[in-house]
Amino acid sequence: MPDVNEPRTFETGVDHSRAVLPGAPHSWSYSTLKEVEACPRRYSLSRASYPELWDRRGFPQAPVRAALFGDVVHGAIERILRALVAADCTSVKSAESVAVLKALGGYTAVAEQVLAERLVQLDGNPRLPAERRRRLDRELRDRMPDARGEIQEYLSRLPTLPPATPPAPSGDGNTRDDGGQRASGRREITNGPHPELDLAAESLRLVGRIDLLTLDDDGAHITDFKTGAEDPSHQEQLLTYALLWAQDHVVNPHRRPCLELRAAYPNRDSVFPAPVDDALAELESQIVARIHAADDSVETESPDARLSDRCGLCGVRPLCANYWADLATAAVPSTDGEWFDLQGTVVNQNGVKSWIVELEGGHGSILVRTPSPSDSLPLGKSLRLLGVRRVIDPENPDSLIAAMGTRTETFVLAGT
Repeated sequence: MPDVNEPRTFETGVDHSRAVLPGAPHSWSYSTLKEVEACPRRYSLSRASYPELWDRRGFPQAPVRAALFGDVVHGAIERILRALVAADCTSVKSAESVAVLKALGGYTAVAEQVLAERLVQLDGNPRLPAERRRRLDRELRDRMPDARGEIQEYLSRLPTLPPATPPAPSGDGNTRDDGGQRASGRREITNGPHPELDLAAESLRLVGRIDLLTLDDDGAHITDFKTGAEDPSHQEQLLTYALLWAQDHVVNPHRRPCLELRAAYPNRDSVFPAPVDDALAELESQIVARIHAADDSVETESPDARLSDRCGLCGVRPLCANYWADLATAAVPSTDGEWFDLQGTVVNQNGVKSWIVELEGGHGSILVRTPSPSDSLPLGKSLRLLGVRRVIDPENPDSLIAAMGTRTETFVLAGT
């Protein structure tokens, strides 16, 4: 299936945010399949083009500090592992590994380098004002000692790595897949540790990147580093990696078995048995059906929006009319300090830092307070406000008041 289809536009209803939807990808991964199954609209809008907004692919995401921290830890582990493998270190406790870490500058230095690279990627993000960017930078740099501790903990629990076997010469300086096509960077792997290994099952249109695959004479051991909480889906992901290993005829042409699956968490490891042939065959059938359904779900003119209790965390919710229509049926939170989203029309200015907004859905009006007099709301415009805080006035507890914070985002509806 081609990567590029005829352009399909999707009207999000937000100023400067008309989306040019992507077609189905050439290959799916475990994470993209899970995402599209959870909500095809979220998948599509997250990867659409927004030529009126910016020249990058996808809707700009408001960065989440916890996610960025986890990404830094994961990236630092990858970088250190690559250096250890390149130096033929079999253990992080060996004298050779000490020299490697010293050459890298130490755990903290590697984490800081990865953080700097991730922050550069945020440049030009229209959802990240300069002040918030500076605060995010400061907060993450303050957490580098925590990152160092987590990185050390992960690496200290790694099993002894087998020494790497040099690859056999290919004869012509190139690698070749079983279909006769040149595959840059992909070849049959030999015994030893292989961090960040890309696998592809071409016949299934399934790809994946394994954090660490260790191969010895008996077979493969797969490790995935998880910086968040334990979740049953992690075993499912590892089983998918086992299927990829079995079906990748370039990297694993002799179908050497997978022996062990390991999910590595900040404080412990969970080890799962690898699937046997019958289980792999059943998993393959399920993947084929899921990919067929995923293709259909993103090739429509209006990808389905599947509402759930996680919609309030969705990065493209400002563009989803279904989310806002559902929100309009709910009452304003009654708990002081509770954060919520609201949609309404600015009908009047009440003071230097307060505005009257007529709520969508016939819920009356609400007083919205801005952080400073310079933060004005556009009169007569319909807005979607992400992240306002409910305020209870002790002298008038029945009044509806919301306060905008430094992280509140404002989206103006088109045509208002």
